Amino acid sequence: MIKAIIIEDEKPAAANLAKKISQADNSIVVEATLSTIEESVQWLSSHTLPELIFLDIHLSDGLSFNIFKEIKITSPVIFTTTYDSYLMEAFELNSIDYLLKPIETSRLNDALEKFRNTKNYYSENIYKLIQKVDNSTHSKYRLIARKGLEHVPLKLDDIALFYTENRLTFLIDRDGKKYIADNNLSALENELDKSKFYRANRQYIINIDFIKGYKTAEKVKISVEMAVDTIKSPVMISQDSAADFREWITQV
Repeated sequence: MIKAIIIEDEKPAAANLAKKISQADNSIVVEATLSTIEESVQWLSSHTLPELIFLDIHLSDGLSFNIFKEIKITSPVIFTTTYDSYLMEAFELNSIDYLLKPIETSRLNDALEKFRNTKNYYSENIYKLIQKVDNSTHSKYRLIARKGLEHVPLKLDDIALFYTENRLTFLIDRDGKKYIADNNLSALENELDKSKFYRANRQYIINIDFIKGYKTAEKVKISVEMAVDTIKSPVMISQDSAADFREWITQV
């Protein structure tokens, strides 16, 4: 029996991965599914290290590499990621495997086979990888959203805005389609590329590529017109954030 853990902040993705692992190799038992850096550090500090870790890079409270700064981990790691080709090259260079979301069964099987054959490479090269990309400013470029019972991978470039309503977080894509996002706006704000997405107010995060224009409103506020329909149109930037918004939109 091989004991493993999954560190992943998107619950549907974690559940899907656990199911695929079981189908690929029933000798692998997932002991725990963790969703944050803090939770992971606490668990790893109080349990015997697993034989295998499936690790998402971008968690709601920061880069998961910070886990390695808090606790010495020698377990092999298979990354699950939505990162771009720059980091894919880094993984390959350091002989550490990765699974690109949404995870394909064939790629999972390949990664597990590599795990069985080259365990030492994982533990020896993790810290080299940390040094290479720890200071990277790359943000995730895709997320899993929900529409009814369906889970849909969406490119962030295609998302016009996020908003919260009735304690749920929604997003609208370039075609005006509405989805549910699992993370709240505060968590999304930490994950998103700040050169592209702006936290307009407590209710909205907007994508600059879908801003049609903006103007001064009520003397000090800013009224932003989006290229897609919003529940409150236009999106308002408060007096306190107006200067920051003007600086942001002129620099991107």
